[in-house]
Amino acid sequence: MKKICIIFLLLLLTLPVLAQKKPFTHEQALQRKNNVSLTLGGNGLFLSVSYDRIIVVRPNYFVDVSAGLGIFPGFVGANIPHQIIINIGKRSSFFMFGVGGTYEWHKTNASGFTQKRTSYNLSPIIGWKKILRCHLLFSIYANPMIHIAGSNLYLGYAVIPYGGISLGYTF
Repeated sequence: MKKICIIFLLLLLTLPVLAQKKPFTHEQALQRKNNVSLTLGGNGLFLSVSYDRIIVVRPNYFVDVSAGLGIFPGFVGANIPHQIIINIGKRSSFFMFGVGGTYEWHKTNASGFTQKRTSYNLSPIIGWKKILRCHLLFSIYANPMIHIAGSNLYLGYAVIPYGGISLGYTF
């Protein structure tokens, strides 16, 4: 019984120390304005690397823009994903919505000759973003691709449901 009382007393003495740990605040989460991220899916179509920059910070939201370079397997070419996102939240988790686009180019030899084809897709974006204390950033989002111009990569469909998952580092 004496050991249980001592353990209980030690736990009571350490609780005030644990209570002093402050939560990760909005200001701490947005202290670093730059981000480099690797995205699977999303505006990069398959795999992309992008640079993000926070351009506006307010108490309840912030706005960031990004641009990058992506690849799409099966096509000899690349794409340029870009987006502007409004992130709403008060701590380190944010509801995100915005608009993005993808300029894509690739080579094809469908007619026996190598030809360069391009396309542009516009995407409304809605999702969730989390900035971790260790300066990592995680986001998951839906972005249906709307064909705007050029050759259609999606077998003639005007709108394709799509999504992305991203892991980044803030600096």
